[in-house]
Amino acid sequence: MRTTSILIPLIFLITISCSEKSGNKAGRKAAKIDFKETIHDFGELEFGGDGSFDFKFTNAGKSPLILDNVRSTCGCTVPEWTREPVNPSGTGSIRVIYDTHRVGAFSKTLIIYSNAANSPIRIFIKGRVLPSEENPADSVKTQ
Repeated sequence: MRTTSILIPLIFLITISCSEKSGNKAGRKAAKIDFKETIHDFGELEFGGDGSFDFKFTNAGKSPLILDNVRSTCGCTVPEWTREPVNPSGTGSIRVIYDTHRVGAFSKTLIIYSNAANSPIRIFIKGRVLPSEENPADSVKTQ
């Protein structure tokens, strides 16, 4: 009886120890997404101007990185991203296009879902669209 009472806790501890080690090992071999920058400030943009920016990233992990989805918090911001797997040490990009026909200050978040150990990740854009010279009434509209 005494042997059984010692063996059960011992087996339990060994099981926990093994599962923690295998979890850490998988984490070290997983993909990892590293961005050169996670915030882009456009500053002031002209009405109808170029509201696009490319966020560059590197796969700092040991497995191919696959971006499953990139979601914007608003329909005025459209993401385009690398669809092919990014090998370890490889690079990719996420192009963010903001609709500059919306006058006023903006601050938008994009959420990147992937197979990376550090998923999901958020990136941000901000700036201010100036009213058009032809229609100063645009300055009343804000985003």
